Amino acid sequence: MPILSLRRASRTALLLCFASFIGGCAVQTDRRGQLQFQVDNAELFGQVVQTFALPDGSEAKLRVLSGQYSIKLQKYLRVIPLENATDVKVRSATLIDGRTVIVIDKAERNCGFKMHLISVKGSEVLAWDFGDCQTAPNVNLYADGATFDFAYPNKTIRYTYQNARLVRNDYAGPPPGPPAASAGPIAAGAPRHVPGLPSAPNGERPAGGTASNGNGPAARTATAPRTTPVASGAPAAPPRRTTAAAPTPRAATPAPGNTMNFPSQEQKPVRIVLDN
Repeated sequence: MPILSLRRASRTALLLCFASFIGGCAVQTDRRGQLQFQVDNAELFGQVVQTFALPDGSEAKLRVLSGQYSIKLQKYLRVIPLENATDVKVRSATLIDGRTVIVIDKAERNCGFKMHLISVKGSEVLAWDFGDCQTAPNVNLYADGATFDFAYPNKTIRYTYQNARLVRNDYAGPPPGPPAASAGPIAAGAPRHVPGLPSAPNGERPAGGTASNGNGPAARTATAPRTTPVASGAPAAPPRRTTAAAPTPRAATPAPGNTMNFPSQEQKPVRIVLDN
């Protein structure tokens, strides 16, 4: 009996050691595509600041070791470093257009508040830092994008994430609503745009410039011009010339209330490849 108990205790200890070994490892891929295991010191000796769920249901951890913050994707044993951070808080982790997007509040030395955006797909990580070190944005997440609105007294700066890109726009006043849905690639064999029939010449259009199909109210009320009989011996009056009606001027399109002061500015990401 004591021998069996000792064997069971040994097996349990081995399993715990194996689990600790796996948990304390990080996976990287070399240039030949072969997996390499490295010791994850932050997992073994660091402090877990926050645990959060990823869109696929797996778990991720925000850790810190000797002042260095990092995020570990537990399911994939991948580590994403957060450089120069003095304080970090994960806001959300969402699936946007096939990529895991993690929104983070981040502080750095001499910068009290900054947004940090991480976009992960496979072994590729795209990261952006943006903000003015003071203002917290209004964050909205959508199925194919996200917006970050920094409101000021006379303008709003909007950062739009879409198609794995981050673009800045400056608006006078509040910005518009959600970003337009991203246009995907045109499938092979999809119907193309077919232009309509050419318009009738100007001389055949009814007055006012509106087209008629012959069955509308304008066609029913229009009558042929009357002719006055000419008395015998009297000279015939010259035919009256008809002047074409002047085209109705088109109303000017009102300018939108929220106009951009500057053209769009794409923000370049820091690209982190989770391999050597």
